[in-house]
Amino acid sequence: EATGTRNNNSVVYVGALVPRKGFHLLAKAWNDVHKEIPQAELFVIGSGALYDKKVKLGSLQLAESSYEQRFVNLLGGKDGIKRLGVHFLGNLGIEKKRFIDSATVGVVNPSGLTENCPMSVVEFYQSGIPVVSSVKYGMRDMIISGKTGILCRSSSDLSAALIKFLNGSLDSETFGRDGIEFGKKKFSPDLIVENWMKIFIGEFKVSHRVRGYWVHR
Repeated sequence: EATGTRNNNSVVYVGALVPRKGFHLLAKAWNDVHKEIPQAELFVIGSGALYDKKVKLGSLQLAESSYEQRFVNLLGGKDGIKRLGVHFLGNLGIEKKRFIDSATVGVVNPSGLTENCPMSVVEFYQSGIPVVSSVKYGMRDMIISGKTGILCRSSSDLSAALIKFLNGSLDSETFGRDGIEFGKKKFSPDLIVENWMKIFIGEFKVSHRVRGYWVHR
């Protein structure tokens, strides 16, 4: 259940700072978001060393050197990071919950690449926070676009969705309540264990798809 006090200007990204997790798409979109909502702040949870502790990080110690330079340049350099209200928090443990709880909206892998069932989406749902991501791969199973979050096809879609949550055109709390219920219905530990047991003993049903999208039911 949601427990935090929502900050109407806060966007939270959770994920590794590696190309396949798509943070550069959010960095590109954030310029338009901040131009429209100057008081908006972006809190980035994760780093380039999340999966590889031996990776050689760039000068800001955020990500592998070439990738760090890529998204830092999109944000306008070191000075741009501060000017655009971007806060890199690094890899966090349980303390990340206070940032998630207070977000208006969460962002998980805007590229959609490599995703099957990203638990960061479920973490946002548990706190009653809607999630914005890509309309690709596993994200289509995790997010009901227009109900628990928004699925995007481009960086411009991403910025438009974030702006709508931040300016109130999309009601974060309504989306968040639907996310809580969807999370309980689809991703509760008891349900997941039950489904795995059905697979092990052969009692499972084939999921139906409509034009490439899994049916949420």
